[in-house]
Amino acid sequence: MKKIIVILFTCILAPIAASAQLYWNHANLRRVKSQLDVQPYNSAYLALIKKADVYLTEPHLSVVDDKEHIPASGDIHDYMSIARYAWPDTTKTDGLPYIERDGYTNPEYYTYDREVLLKMVDRVKTLTLAWYFSNNRMYASAAVEQIRVWFLSKNTYMNPNMYYGQVVKGYSSLNATGVLDGAGFVDLIDALYLLDNYRSWGWHRDLRRVQKWFTAFLNWIETSDQGIRESKARDNTGTAYDLQRLAYNIYCRQDDKAQEIFNGFVENRINKQINAQGVQVEEVKRTSSFGYSVSNITVMMNFITIAHNQGLELNPVAQTLFYKAIDYLIPYLDESKKWPYQEIANMKYYRNRLCFELFRISTCLDKSKLEYLKKYELYGKMSENDINNLLYY
Repeated sequence: MKKIIVILFTCILAPIAASAQLYWNHANLRRVKSQLDVQPYNSAYLALIKKADVYLTEPHLSVVDDKEHIPASGDIHDYMSIARYAWPDTTKTDGLPYIERDGYTNPEYYTYDREVLLKMVDRVKTLTLAWYFSNNRMYASAAVEQIRVWFLSKNTYMNPNMYYGQVVKGYSSLNATGVLDGAGFVDLIDALYLLDNYRSWGWHRDLRRVQKWFTAFLNWIETSDQGIRESKARDNTGTAYDLQRLAYNIYCRQDDKAQEIFNGFVENRINKQINAQGVQVEEVKRTSSFGYSVSNITVMMNFITIAHNQGLELNPVAQTLFYKAIDYLIPYLDESKKWPYQEIANMKYYRNRLCFELFRISTCLDKSKLEYLKKYELYGKMSENDINNLLYY
């Protein structure tokens, strides 16, 4: 049975500062906006508008649409996903309980709410940036309506929890890694900050309601049994837990917790997940060990970037260890060098992801890391059509 959580709405309802950010630097956005006629910005801008125009033609997404699977609560407003690598047991008539095949995605995974959530976030980000760079209000209007549909509208809102995230069929217990799915919302926050500058009747009232939703969601993350169990995870899921706590506490104006969360991240994620050689000890146990090592670096980089933008910096020991983990992976950008652990996934995809992190480090975090920029340009430079050129270049 679902536990009842008393939700305390503690967000301060003062206007959001124009400089508020998690990842997107507003001064940089203004600089890019003034140079949209030059490369690489022009190609990226045209690609952005083309993508936004497609989104304008599509219906808004919600957690209740085309609900093929109803969670145990019976409430269609409850988010639901299944564990990505859980498959029917072919030795059982009904396939239950599901069994794990690490690294192999069950196609059922795509029929639940996880993919819809990610598409919704991408839609809001794309439409918001299209409005910002073009000054065309129709993009902001569409972004605002999508936000209302997902978080606020009476018939389509999502409940602020993920009790039924990462469900493993055949088991009644709720999965702690369901909390992991909430990390998808972190990428939405910068769009919400930017949309604070959009003027439309009732929007700022609704924006504060969205902020209250995130306060409730944060409360669930920090106090639910699933959240408490996930806080103790020793792998990338624990890193994603910390990322969410940091991002949502900042967005909900509970900035006093940021230092405590940051300290815990250094101690429990960097110091314990990376050994003296730079190996991420839990990630290399996976069947997609390179992929998970890179993915965990991405989440760490997200956390460190947000902290950096709040004035929180890694101490020299933690910084050295973080870069050692990256340096351990860099040689395997070379396709001729064999990765020493098991890897069943597409190495090329994860090589490109690692290159992007090298780019972000050298442009947003530590501009002295010129060797990272050179590796990025050698092995995985973004195309001029990549929208990230507008955010980080």
